[in-house]
Amino acid sequence: MVTTRETLQEHAHLHKEQGKYEESLSLYQQILQIDEETYGQKHEMVAFDFAKIGDLYQQMGQYSQALTYLLQAVALDSELLGEEHPQSTLHLTYLASLYDAMGNREKAEPLYERVKQVEQSTLYADHPLFADHLKNLALLHESHGDYSEALLLYEKVLGLIEKRVDWEHRDYADGLTHLAGVQSSLGQYQEALKGYIQVVEIDKKTIGNQHPLHGVHLNNLASTYEILGEYTQAMTLYEQSLEIVREQVGEMHPHFASCVNNVANLYAVMGHYEEALLLYQNVLLIDEQTIGSTHPTHAVHLSNLASLYEDVEDFTEALPLAQKALVIACNGLGTHHPDIANYLSNLALLNISIGEHLEAKSLLEQAIELSRKKLGEKHPNHANHLNNLASLYEQMDLDQEARELYEQAIAIDSKTVGEHHPQYATHVQNLAKWYANHDLAEQAIPLLQTVLLIFRQSLGENHLQTKMLEEELQHMIAPPQQDWDSILKLPDDCN
Repeated sequence: MVTTRETLQEHAHLHKEQGKYEESLSLYQQILQIDEETYGQKHEMVAFDFAKIGDLYQQMGQYSQALTYLLQAVALDSELLGEEHPQSTLHLTYLASLYDAMGNREKAEPLYERVKQVEQSTLYADHPLFADHLKNLALLHESHGDYSEALLLYEKVLGLIEKRVDWEHRDYADGLTHLAGVQSSLGQYQEALKGYIQVVEIDKKTIGNQHPLHGVHLNNLASTYEILGEYTQAMTLYEQSLEIVREQVGEMHPHFASCVNNVANLYAVMGHYEEALLLYQNVLLIDEQTIGSTHPTHAVHLSNLASLYEDVEDFTEALPLAQKALVIACNGLGTHHPDIANYLSNLALLNISIGEHLEAKSLLEQAIELSRKKLGEKHPNHANHLNNLASLYEQMDLDQEARELYEQAIAIDSKTVGEHHPQYATHVQNLAKWYANHDLAEQAIPLLQTVLLIFRQSLGENHLQTKMLEEELQHMIAPPQQDWDSILKLPDDCN
């Protein structure tokens, strides 16, 4: 019987590593039956089996089943081993992670805190589980939006992992993934890009290129390329990721919804609004069947759809979606999470579009204060909020204040995302328009030429924004000796 159990355990673990979750689940359920017959229903091995099955259900996106098994595991651990036993803290971490995935941070955070207190009193720096302890602390800080603190902890975790495994090990890939995610949240996109590229390479040598986790990692890498304005590269990786996730976990899974959402985002950026709309609507349908309508991720998807409607100037559809997204995000993340600043800023832009300037000003001031406290003043998101407030000030005829904010936003962009990024281009374009509106064409034209170059490289020659900017330059007043070709001739420092 022991040999049978060991064989089942080995095959179950192998199937999980290969991303064959259904096969792995079937084997772990057989192991559970063996352990219950051998040890009885109240035994630490049974708790261990419950946790394994719960973790598998979570990987499959079946959260209610996962919760049932993990609650049983935690209850048995508490009764049989006590809360300070390593197995107990491990399973509490599983449960906290599940609540996080379900969008229930109200239940996740106290569990992380319990684990933190136990591990601080029982683990020492050389303990084998000390890296896991630091990772749990990092997860807690990350869930609060305290990204700088999380970054320091993830760097320590990766250092500890490096001491016991080589860089091609799965533990190293996991640590690198967490680190890259926080670097991206802090606007350190080049560092995040290097990390995600390395993770994808590790995948190829360990789990292979058809594993669902590899699909998720490709999605992370694609998202970073998109942020950096590398749209062609991003789309290629998104399509690969989408196909892997569809094949391995199916279309009714949160990972698949995330992949589809990201493809829709890129379609929207490229001006393919009809394709983006269909994908966003599909994402919302998957949400309803998987994570539900109160999950923070659902708020992200609603906000993206609202932005699409805003792009096509359908404000009647956009406004209620943006308002609903903000409410869901506040309930799920808490009002002090840095992501809330983005929802406030997006809602403010819609209010600007419909002429509700005072409401927009209040929302943007809240967004700027929140991003300043949580992310600092050198973050791309902070630059975006400043740019949005500048746009509002310009409409309110607060011209000098608007110009100063545009310049602040551009300075931040230059040091964070760089001077070839679409966000930098958009903010420079807004400053150029400010100059044009004040009959300062000589200052506006060189800026717009720089923007045109970035748009051509990142969006393409045929993108709507590129075409509109060309027309804007074409109709801008220029000295009589200049013709259209000379106006569009890019300055030497742009080549």
